[in-house]
Amino acid sequence: MPQDDLLQLIDQAAAEGWKTLDLSGQGLTELPPEIGQLQHLQSLFLSFNQLSSIPLEICQLQDLQSLDLSNNQLSSLPIEISQLKSLQSLYLNNNQLSDLPSEISQLKSLQSLSLRFNQLRRIPLEICQLQRLQSLTLRNN
Repeated sequence: MPQDDLLQLIDQAAAEGWKTLDLSGQGLTELPPEIGQLQHLQSLFLSFNQLSSIPLEICQLQDLQSLDLSNNQLSSLPIEISQLKSLQSLYLNNNQLSDLPSEISQLKSLQSLSLRFNQLRRIPLEICQLQRLQSLTLRNN
């Protein structure tokens, strides 16, 4: 998806107060900082792209409940992801993650965390603080 089309779609989603945005399989190599404008967004699907990082502005999405970053090229997560206090589901399957920030323990609403097919050798002990976590998938690390 060309950058201009993406920016136009983000503007439309912001203006109309979209709750869901699916950008899966769009060949995205980066996500523009304008993604932070989507204040009403509850679900963001970014799987099957070529993202190697996520902009810090994604942490402005305080209503976000579900974030799918599967099948990208992420090697790390920003510590600031801990600001997504409403996040219930986080899908990070099939990336290049070798570790997780201990701040992930601040996602107190998190119920499902999927980390299949990464390069994790250990997970932070702080993950035990996620009282609502019902599903943790770690296969093929």
